[in-house]
Amino acid sequence: MIADDSWFLTIIPEDNQYIIVIESMLLLLLGLGITTLITNYLWKTLSEKNHIEQVVKERTNAWLENTENLEKRIDKRIQELKNANEEKTQILTQMNYELRLPLNNILGFLEQSSYDNSLTQEQKDNVYYIQKNSQHLLQLLNKNFYFSKLISGKISIQRNMVILENLVNSISRQFEEEVKRKKLKLNYYIEPEISRYIKIDETKLRTILVNLLDNSIKFTDQGMITIKLFCDNQAWLSDNNTDSLDQENLWIEIEDNGSGIAPDIQDKVFEPFFRVNKKQGFGLGLSITSQLINLMGGKIYLSSQLGRGTIIQFYLPFTIPKTEEIRTNNQHQTIVSLANNEPNYRILVIDEQQENRELLVDFLKPIGFNLKEASKLQSALDVSRTWQPHLIFVDIKMLLSENNQIVNEIKNLQTLNQITIVGIASGKLEESQREQLQIWCDDCLYKPFSMDLILEKINFYLGVSYLWNNEEVEMISTRKIVKSLNYPTLKMMSSQWLKEVYSAASSGNRSLLEELIQQIPERHDSIINSMRELVNNFNYRQIREIIEPLID
Repeated sequence: MIADDSWFLTIIPEDNQYIIVIESMLLLLLGLGITTLITNYLWKTLSEKNHIEQVVKERTNAWLENTENLEKRIDKRIQELKNANEEKTQILTQMNYELRLPLNNILGFLEQSSYDNSLTQEQKDNVYYIQKNSQHLLQLLNKNFYFSKLISGKISIQRNMVILENLVNSISRQFEEEVKRKKLKLNYYIEPEISRYIKIDETKLRTILVNLLDNSIKFTDQGMITIKLFCDNQAWLSDNNTDSLDQENLWIEIEDNGSGIAPDIQDKVFEPFFRVNKKQGFGLGLSITSQLINLMGGKIYLSSQLGRGTIIQFYLPFTIPKTEEIRTNNQHQTIVSLANNEPNYRILVIDEQQENRELLVDFLKPIGFNLKEASKLQSALDVSRTWQPHLIFVDIKMLLSENNQIVNEIKNLQTLNQITIVGIASGKLEESQREQLQIWCDDCLYKPFSMDLILEKINFYLGVSYLWNNEEVEMISTRKIVKSLNYPTLKMMSSQWLKEVYSAASSGNRSLLEELIQQIPERHDSIINSMRELVNNFNYRQIREIIEPLID
């Protein structure tokens, strides 16, 4: 033992212990590395998340801003379109007014001429034809404007009593010259079971028939066009897989053997502005027709074969008028003059257009009214102060454009009688204009109107009494006709003639019936007149009943 010597204890581990320590150190370092990597990754991910959120927020705000701007632009564009549409409507209204004005004057003078008893029958017929064609021209003029009203929904149904045979005959005569020019035949047949009088919107029904006939004639170069009117068509509905209709409907069929319509465009013909022939028309007639039929509660069907012709069928609901309404309609009353002992009624007509003033003056003066004219409101005020009219007819356009204070002065004049002011308008008015006119005027008339309406207004406001010339509308007396068409009077006609008459009456072939009537010897004028009366009133069933017993 050596003093002060230090002892050291050295522990020498085994080899496997070194390995454990080294592995532990490596695992520790690996764990620290992984932790660092995960921490860095999470930190980076969090930063990217915040960045993404910021980007999303910015882009969302930008999208919202763009959407808001887009909505504002859309709203602005919609308003611009509305303003443009309103401006277009105003322009169409003004054009309609400017074009209707001379036509209305023509129709007014024609109606006035129809009251002239000095005219010969030929002259009356000429007046009638001019009147009907002028009305047709007016309808064509209104077609575009009519379409605008349908699109805007500003149209309503106004039912009135209609004599179907008169309506169809009138429309047929309207196309008479065109049919002759193209060497076509236009026939029409009205089922005898249909009531002579029905209540339906005559104006719209006329428009529908005119549009469809115009289209048929346009695309038919040779052959025949047939119009059929009947009440029941359940068999046709069944064949076309359509439900039966419970209500009473007027069915109308128009058939032609024209060029027909290709199958691939049949579904398009009722669309606005679609034209089969790009060189003809505006493509509005059939579209207006379809919309009017739907508006009136009906439906239209089309069947066509290219090169063989077209059949159009549609139905419209109708009602039967009351007996009193029919009785009133059967009496055509013509005013001759003012009744005896009537006072001296003074009427002032105010209008810038001389022809408009003359129309009313020339109509009312022969009846016995005292009339004066004025072309300006100021001169009308001067006349009213001194002359004190009972009633004033004034052009509404003047009231809206001139100093309307004058109208108030006229109404406030201290006269012995209260002055009645009736405005006359040539077109529809805006709501604000109607409200203003309610202040100025006691009533308002819209052109075109009948002269009878003028007399009704005078009677309503002034209590005028008239002298009437009552003419009962000639009605068919079946008993009288049967008596004149009995066997002894018809036995001189051949068996072949009787068979042809029966066949024509069965098929409703009016043209053939008229040709057969012309074969009757002129000395048998009573038979000729009776047969024509039956044909003109579409009483084909009565013709069949008369002829059938005479056929061998």
